[in-house]
Amino acid sequence: MLIILSMIVSFLENISYRLNNENDLSDIIWAICNTSPKFKEVFLSFFFPDIVFSPDAEIEREVAKDDSRPDFIIHNNGELYLIENKINDHNHHFGQYDKAFCVEPEKFGYIANYVILQPENGKYYQIRTWEEFYFFLEGVEADNEQEQSLIDGFRLYLKN
Repeated sequence: MLIILSMIVSFLENISYRLNNENDLSDIIWAICNTSPKFKEVFLSFFFPDIVFSPDAEIEREVAKDDSRPDFIIHNNGELYLIENKINDHNHHFGQYDKAFCVEPEKFGYIANYVILQPENGKYYQIRTWEEFYFFLEGVEADNEQEQSLIDGFRLYLKN
Protein backbone atom coordinates (compact mmCIF):
# COMPACT_ATOMS: atom_id res chain seq x y z
CA MET A 1 0.00 0.00 0.00
CA LEU A 2 2.80 2.43 0.83
CA ILE A 3 4.33 1.85 -2.61
CA ILE A 4 1.05 2.83 -4.31
CA LEU A 5 0.68 5.95 -2.15
CA SER A 6 4.26 6.93 -2.91
CA MET A 7 3.57 6.40 -6.63
CA ILE A 8 0.56 8.76 -6.51
CA VAL A 9 2.67 11.51 -4.95
CA SER A 10 5.54 10.87 -7.38
CA PHE A 11 3.15 10.82 -10.36
CA LEU A 12 1.72 14.24 -9.53
CA GLU A 13 5.18 15.66 -8.91
CA ASN A 14 6.43 14.29 -12.23
CA ILE A 15 3.56 15.63 -14.32
CA SER A 16 4.23 19.09 -12.86
CA TYR A 17 7.34 19.29 -15.02
CA ARG A 18 5.33 18.88 -18.25
CA LEU A 19 1.75 19.93 -17.51
CA ASN A 20 2.13 23.35 -15.95
CA ASN A 21 0.05 25.95 -17.77
CA GLU A 22 -3.31 27.39 -16.67
CA ASN A 23 -5.43 24.81 -18.48
CA ASP A 24 -3.29 21.91 -17.26
CA LEU A 25 -3.56 23.13 -13.67
CA SER A 26 -7.33 23.57 -13.96
CA ASP A 27 -7.76 20.15 -15.56
CA ILE A 28 -5.74 18.49 -12.80
CA ILE A 29 -7.76 20.27 -10.11
CA TRP A 30 -10.98 19.22 -11.81
CA ALA A 31 -9.80 15.60 -11.96
CA ILE A 32 -8.70 15.54 -8.32
CA CYS A 33 -11.97 17.19 -7.20
CA ASN A 34 -13.88 14.46 -9.01
CA THR A 35 -11.65 11.79 -7.47
CA SER A 36 -11.27 12.98 -3.89
CA PRO A 37 -14.29 14.26 -1.93
CA LYS A 38 -11.92 15.76 0.66
CA PHE A 39 -9.93 17.71 -1.94
CA LYS A 40 -13.15 19.02 -3.50
CA GLU A 41 -14.41 20.14 -0.10
CA VAL A 42 -11.10 21.84 0.70
CA PHE A 43 -10.77 23.51 -2.72
CA LEU A 44 -14.29 24.98 -2.58
CA SER A 45 -14.07 26.04 1.07
CA PHE A 46 -10.77 27.81 0.34
CA PHE A 47 -12.74 30.30 -1.78
CA PHE A 48 -16.10 30.17 -0.05
CA PRO A 49 -15.49 29.34 3.64
CA ASP A 50 -19.01 30.23 4.78
CA ILE A 51 -20.78 28.01 2.23
CA VAL A 52 -21.69 24.40 2.94
CA PHE A 53 -21.13 22.48 -0.26
CA SER A 54 -23.06 19.33 -0.90
CA PRO A 55 -20.99 16.20 -1.63
CA ASP A 56 -23.02 16.19 -4.88
CA ALA A 57 -21.88 19.70 -5.86
CA GLU A 58 -20.90 19.53 -9.53
CA ILE A 59 -17.80 21.21 -10.93
CA GLU A 60 -17.73 21.90 -14.67
CA ARG A 61 -14.77 23.08 -16.75
CA GLU A 62 -14.87 25.99 -19.18
CA VAL A 63 -18.57 26.33 -19.84
CA ALA A 64 -19.04 29.09 -22.45
CA LYS A 65 -21.76 31.71 -22.28
CA ASP A 66 -21.87 35.15 -23.97
CA ASP A 67 -18.14 35.29 -24.80
CA SER A 68 -17.31 34.20 -21.25
CA ARG A 69 -15.66 30.94 -20.24
CA PRO A 70 -14.67 30.66 -16.57
CA ASP A 71 -12.32 27.86 -15.58
CA PHE A 72 -14.76 26.34 -13.09
CA ILE A 73 -18.51 26.54 -12.67
CA ILE A 74 -19.83 25.01 -9.47
CA HIS A 75 -23.46 23.95 -9.06
CA ASN A 76 -24.39 23.60 -5.39
CA ASN A 77 -27.97 23.22 -4.14
CA GLY A 78 -29.37 25.44 -6.89
CA GLU A 79 -26.67 28.09 -6.46
CA LEU A 80 -23.96 28.90 -8.99
CA TYR A 81 -20.33 29.76 -8.16
CA LEU A 82 -17.41 30.60 -10.45
CA ILE A 83 -13.65 30.20 -10.07
CA GLU A 84 -11.08 31.65 -12.46
CA ASN A 85 -7.43 30.49 -12.55
CA LYS A 86 -4.62 32.78 -13.68
CA ILE A 87 -0.92 32.09 -14.14
CA ASN A 88 0.96 35.10 -15.53
CA ASP A 89 -2.16 36.17 -17.44
CA HIS A 90 -3.34 39.64 -16.49
CA ASN A 91 -6.47 39.57 -18.68
CA HIS A 92 -9.02 39.65 -15.89
CA HIS A 93 -12.74 39.09 -16.20
CA PHE A 94 -14.18 40.92 -13.22
CA GLY A 95 -17.61 42.24 -14.15
CA GLN A 96 -17.70 40.09 -17.30
CA TYR A 97 -18.04 36.53 -16.06
CA ASP A 98 -20.16 37.39 -13.03
CA LYS A 99 -22.53 39.37 -15.26
CA ALA A 100 -22.72 36.68 -17.96
CA PHE A 101 -23.53 33.97 -15.41
CA CYS A 102 -25.65 36.20 -13.10
CA VAL A 103 -23.37 35.56 -10.12
CA GLU A 104 -22.71 38.08 -7.34
CA PRO A 105 -19.02 38.98 -6.91
CA GLU A 106 -19.04 37.14 -3.55
CA LYS A 107 -19.68 33.92 -5.49
CA PHE A 108 -16.80 34.51 -7.92
CA GLY A 109 -13.45 33.06 -6.81
CA TYR A 110 -10.21 34.15 -8.44
CA ILE A 111 -6.81 32.56 -7.96
CA ALA A 112 -3.48 33.59 -9.45
CA ASN A 113 0.24 33.19 -8.94
CA TYR A 114 0.42 36.94 -8.27
CA VAL A 115 -1.50 39.33 -6.02
CA ILE A 116 -4.69 40.80 -7.47
CA LEU A 117 -6.43 43.71 -5.77
CA GLN A 118 -10.19 44.06 -5.53
CA PRO A 119 -11.20 45.73 -8.81
CA GLU A 120 -14.01 47.94 -7.48
CA ASN A 121 -15.05 49.48 -4.21
CA GLY A 122 -18.21 47.94 -2.85
CA LYS A 123 -17.69 44.56 -4.56
CA TYR A 124 -15.93 41.69 -2.91
CA TYR A 125 -14.56 38.94 -5.12
CA GLN A 126 -12.96 35.88 -3.49
CA ILE A 127 -9.40 36.64 -4.62
CA ARG A 128 -6.66 34.22 -3.57
CA THR A 129 -3.14 33.19 -4.59
CA TRP A 130 -1.75 29.76 -5.41
CA GLU A 131 0.81 30.26 -2.64
CA GLU A 132 -2.02 30.73 -0.13
CA PHE A 133 -3.65 27.52 -1.38
CA TYR A 134 -0.36 25.64 -1.11
CA PHE A 135 -0.05 26.61 2.57
CA PHE A 136 -3.78 26.05 3.16
CA LEU A 137 -3.37 22.44 1.97
CA GLU A 138 -0.49 21.96 4.39
CA GLY A 139 -2.96 21.86 7.27
CA VAL A 140 -5.39 19.44 5.62
CA GLU A 141 -5.67 15.95 7.02
CA ALA A 142 -7.68 13.56 4.88
CA ASP A 143 -9.69 10.71 6.34
CA ASN A 144 -7.65 8.08 4.52
CA GLU A 145 -4.15 7.59 3.15
CA GLN A 146 -5.23 7.54 -0.51
CA GLU A 147 -6.82 10.99 -0.36
CA GLN A 148 -3.92 12.29 1.69
CA SER A 149 -1.48 11.08 -0.98
CA LEU A 150 -3.49 12.94 -3.66
CA ILE A 151 -3.39 16.13 -1.58
CA ASP A 152 0.32 15.74 -0.81
CA GLY A 153 1.07 14.98 -4.46
CA PHE A 154 -0.93 18.01 -5.59
CA ARG A 155 1.05 20.21 -3.20
CA LEU A 156 4.26 19.01 -4.90
CA TYR A 157 2.66 19.64 -8.29
CA LEU A 158 1.68 23.14 -7.21
CA LYS A 159 5.09 23.90 -5.72
CA ASN A 160 6.86 22.97 -8.96
